[in-house]
Amino acid sequence: SGSTRGEWQTRDVVESMTSQFTKLFSFILANVHDPAAPDDAAIRLPCYSCMSPYLSDHFPYLTNLYARPRSFVPECNNELLDKTYLMEKNCSDMCVTLRLTDVIGGQRRHGYMRGCIGDILGFNHTIARVIEE
Repeated sequence: SGSTRGEWQTRDVVESMTSQFTKLFSFILANVHDPAAPDDAAIRLPCYSCMSPYLSDHFPYLTNLYARPRSFVPECNNELLDKTYLMEKNCSDMCVTLRLTDVIGGQRRHGYMRGCIGDILGFNHTIARVIEE
């Protein structure tokens, strides 16, 4: 009754601004700030990091393609992996196993590479292009 039209408009603008500020603040709080302490264990995946022993002789020629594994051991070739002989590496992506088929001197042999996909994709751009396509 004692309010003027200008006061109502001012009140509406203030309420609208308050509402917009509340929405913006809620968005920032929900999407930017994480009140929980970071848990590195939640984003780390233990993967075996190894290659077949015969690849150690050739590795100087492969360094531009793959990251060096933690070990070159025969146990890397086994279907059932034994932690006793294999070393682990924490990965933030996923674990992969590559089976290589080589023919050397007319003899076919299989080699294995195990580790983080980033250790392979980060170095081997050919694989990255194939996956992207």
